[in-house]
Amino acid sequence: MPTRQPAQRPGADSPRDGRGRSPVQDVPECLPLHLLNVVRELSAAAILFTSETKVLSVLIFDLNESGDLAAIAVLGLTMLILTSAVIAAASRVPGLGGPLRVRHY
Repeated sequence: MPTRQPAQRPGADSPRDGRGRSPVQDVPECLPLHLLNVVRELSAAAILFTSETKVLSVLIFDLNESGDLAAIAVLGLTMLILTSAVIAAASRVPGLGGPLRVRHY
């Protein structure tokens, strides 16, 4: 008696990992972890926000609400340049990503 083949699901020809699962199936498993990180970041911003100081995320949200897209673009580029400069500087420091110099005696 011939064995019956299971019906193919849509997207069954997608690449699979070693467990026979497609990457799309792993998205629901990772989603709670991403949501926890988002909630943690937003709570830290809410704690640091006062009437005299604004956290960048709150400032971007306020600028978006007012429709000032040019200011958001400038702020985003400034954040990108500053972050890149800090990473480049830290990568040159030995032990923080730069090459460790080992002395041979």
